[in-house]
Amino acid sequence: MLPDKAVAVSNRDSSNIWTTVGRWVPRWQVFIRWGLLIGLTVFTWFLFTAIGDRREVMTPVSFQQADPEAVMESSGSELIQNASGAENFLLEATRQLTYADGSVRFVDGVTLKVPQLPDRERFEISGDEAAVNQTQSTFEIFGNVKFSTAGGLAARTEKASFSNEQNLVVMEDDESPTTMTRPGLEAAGNQVIYDRIESLIRIQGNAEVHLLSDENHAAVDISSSRAVLAQADRVMFFQDGAIVHTGNMILEADEATAYFGEEDTALERLELIGQTRVLSSDGTLREMLAEQATLLLDPITRQPQGTDLMGNALIQMASTGQELGSQINAEVIKVVLTPDSRNVMALDAVGDVILKLPDRLDYPSQQIRAQGLTGTGTPDIGLTSLLFDRKVEYQETLVNGGLRGSNERTVKADQLEASVEPSLESLPMAAFRGDVTFEDQTRQIESQNIEYDVLSGIITLGPDTQKAPPVTDPTGQSVDNIDPAVEQISRLVDATNTLEASTMTISLDGVSMAASGNLQNVLTPPSGDPTQPSQTMPALLDSTERVNVSADTLSYDGVKDIAIYDGNVRLWQGATSFVGESIAVDKGSGGLAVTGGVRSTIGVMRLDEAAQSVLSMTQATADSFTYDEVARHGLYEGEALLLSGYGDLKADTISIFFEADGQTLDRMEAIGSVMLRFDERWATGDTLIYFESDGRYEMEGAPVEIVETVELDESETDQPATPNQPPGPPQCRTTSGKALTFYRSTDTVSMDGREQLRTESRSHPCSPLTF
Repeated sequence: MLPDKAVAVSNRDSSNIWTTVGRWVPRWQVFIRWGLLIGLTVFTWFLFTAIGDRREVMTPVSFQQADPEAVMESSGSELIQNASGAENFLLEATRQLTYADGSVRFVDGVTLKVPQLPDRERFEISGDEAAVNQTQSTFEIFGNVKFSTAGGLAARTEKASFSNEQNLVVMEDDESPTTMTRPGLEAAGNQVIYDRIESLIRIQGNAEVHLLSDENHAAVDISSSRAVLAQADRVMFFQDGAIVHTGNMILEADEATAYFGEEDTALERLELIGQTRVLSSDGTLREMLAEQATLLLDPITRQPQGTDLMGNALIQMASTGQELGSQINAEVIKVVLTPDSRNVMALDAVGDVILKLPDRLDYPSQQIRAQGLTGTGTPDIGLTSLLFDRKVEYQETLVNGGLRGSNERTVKADQLEASVEPSLESLPMAAFRGDVTFEDQTRQIESQNIEYDVLSGIITLGPDTQKAPPVTDPTGQSVDNIDPAVEQISRLVDATNTLEASTMTISLDGVSMAASGNLQNVLTPPSGDPTQPSQTMPALLDSTERVNVSADTLSYDGVKDIAIYDGNVRLWQGATSFVGESIAVDKGSGGLAVTGGVRSTIGVMRLDEAAQSVLSMTQATADSFTYDEVARHGLYEGEALLLSGYGDLKADTISIFFEADGQTLDRMEAIGSVMLRFDERWATGDTLIYFESDGRYEMEGAPVEIVETVELDESETDQPATPNQPPGPPQCRTTSGKALTFYRSTDTVSMDGREQLRTESRSHPCSPLTF
C-alpha cells in the first residue's frame, strides 16, 4: 500500500513521479536531466578521443649515474646559505652528487657567487666542478676556474678553494701559473690567495706583475718570490727578491713596495728595502746601490725622477770610453734625475760622503771626502757644480806619476765648491773655504780660501769671501758677523820658504808664484836633503841661518829662480838688513838687487890696527844696490853712502869687493864726487880705490884734496895769543894735487900732481866735511 502522500500525488497528475527522497518532482524535469547527463558523457568521450589522437609516443629516458659512490644525484642544483637573514653565498651547478658522509659534489659546470657586503667585495668563481665539505664552509672548484670581483679583478687557474669562515680564496695550478688581470695590470704566480676581508691578493710563489702600457703610461714589469696586492690601499708588496723593469732601468731589492695614486694604474713611487740596486742600461747614470731606497716615478714614463738612497748608498756613473766613471758613496743620498732618467741632475748626500772621479792618463785622479754634498745641474747635461760641506778632504794622484813635481796632493777644508764636467768626468775647478790646508810632497799651505784650477795647476789663496752667519746686536737687529780687526793671512811652507800674505797665487809646478798684502817671508837654509830643491843665498848672509823678508808684494819666477819683493821691502838676518822699494833675490846664483831708497847694514870682516880680522857693521844708503855672488861684488849706485867704524865714504857709485868667503873685504871702489872721511881727515876726489890688505887709499881727481886738522905754532899764526882769550876754531891743512895715496896703517899721506897739477898746501879754519 502506498503512503497517503504518494497516493495523493498520483491521483492529482499521472505525469509526476516520486523522488528518491520522497519529494515529488514533475516528470518533464526528470527527462531533461537524463538528457543533459547523456550529452555530457558523449562530449567527454569525443574530447579525450581527439586528444589521444594527437599525443606522440614518448621514448623512455635512460639515466646514467655520474659517481657510483654517490647516494643521491640530482640535476639543476642550487645551494644557498643564509646567516642571520643575509645571503652568504649561492652555488649553482648542473648536477649535484651527495655522499654518505654528507659531503656534496657539483659537476658539469658550477658557479659560486658571494654577494656584496658593506665592507666586503662581491666576487664569483666558476669552473667544471666543485666540492663542499659537510659544514658547507669550504668549497673547492676544479677545472677551467675563473675568478672575478666587482672591482674588475679577474683570474684564471685550474683549482680554487674558498673558505667561507676565513673569507679566503686560494687559486693554484700544478701545471702553469695562475694569471690575474684588472684594468692596466696583469699578474701571475704559482699560488694566489684572495683575502676578501682585507681586500688583498697574495701571490705565494714566482710572482709576476705587469703594469700595462697605454697612451698615458709606459709598461712596468715586477717580479719576486712572493707578492701582496692591497687593492683598497693602492699598494703592492713584493718579497724575497724583487726585480722591477721600467724603461731603461732595472731595480733590484730584497723587498719592494709599489704605491699607486687615485687611479689604479697611476704608479707614483717605489720603496726598495734590503740590498737595493738600480741599474741603467742606457745613459750616464749606470748604477745606484743602498740598503733601502725610495723612488718617485714619472706618471707617464714610470721611470725614476727622484730617488732617496739610505744606508751605504752608492751612485756609479758611466764614463766616456771607460768601463767605470765617477762614484759617490754616502750614508744617505737624495737624487733628482734628468727628465729622461739617464743622468743625475741634482743630489744631496750626507754622512761619510766619498766622490771618486775616474782615472785618466792625462789627468790626475781625484777623490773627495766630506760629511755633506749638494750637487746642482741642468736637465740637459746633468750635474754642473758640487758643494762639499764639513770635514772636506780632497786627494789627488797622477796615475802615471810626475804630477807637476809631486805625485800626491791633499787638501782639507770646511767646504769645497767645485765645477764639474758633464757626467762627472772630472773636476776642473775647486774652491776650498774655511781653515784650508793644502799638502803635497814639497809644501804645506794654509788659508781661509783656496781656489784651485786643476787644469793649469794654479792655486789662488785669499781671505774667505763668504760671510759668517749674522748675529743679533743688543737692540735685536741682525748684523753681519765681520770683525775688521781680524785679517785673514795665508801661509805657505816648503823646503826653502815660509811665506805669509793676504793673497797668493801659486803655480804648483814651481814656475811662478805671487803674493801680496802684509807679506812676510822666511827663507829657510837648505836642509841638505838631495830630494829637496837647492838654493844659493848671497854670501853677505849666513847660509845656516834664516833670512826674513817683509814687503807688500812678491813675484817669483821659478824658471829663473828669482824672487822679487816690492813695496816697503825689508830683508834681514840678525844685524844684516836691506831696505828698499824693491828687492830681487836670485836663488839660483845667489845674487841680490835692491832699488828705491836703499838702506843696508852688512857685516864686513876688516883688519884692525893689529892686523886682526874683526867684524865691522857697515851701513849704506843709495838709490840701488846690486850684489853679484859670482864676482863677490856689491855695487851701490846713486848718491851712495857708506858709514862704518873704519871711515865714511860717499860717491855716485861705490863698489865693494869681497874675498872668496864673501865676508872679508878685499877692496872698495868709488866713482863720482867721492868724499872720504875717517878719523880727523877727509878727502874729496873723482875716484877712489881702497885696498884692505895694506890699508891703502888711492884717490884721483882734478884736483884731489885732503883736509887734516892740525895744531899751529905761534910762528904760524898771524897774531899773538891774548891771555885768557878762548881758543879759536880748530885749524885744518888742505893739501891738493892730482893723486893721493894714504896708508891707514901707517897714517901717512902722499900727494902727487902727476905733472898736471901743482901740489899745494894751505892752512885755514876747519870746516868739517858733512854727508
